[in-house]
Amino acid sequence: MKWRQRPHEVEAMLYTGDNINEIIDFLKGSADVYYSDYEENYYAVDKSDRDDYETPIFDIFPNDFVIKDGGKVDVKYKKDFLSQYEKVQ
Repeated sequence: MKWRQRPHEVEAMLYTGDNINEIIDFLKGSADVYYSDYEENYYAVDKSDRDDYETPIFDIFPNDFVIKDGGKVDVKYKKDFLSQYEKVQ
């Protein structure tokens, strides 16, 4: 038997380096965003409900897509994201 993964929709936003406030609003309730390095323009993102804050879930850099899929938060490089997802009209 052959199986095909069903496509599903996710919410995503491209971090451009200039829209960190929009990213923070987008992730509100799902993850917290922390300043990491102003000169490199990247931020650490951590799930809001985690008890262990020693290691961030991921860092976001300009041209990364921040993704919300149900209760999960993830990040993908722009090229990888665009090769796997298409915009829903």
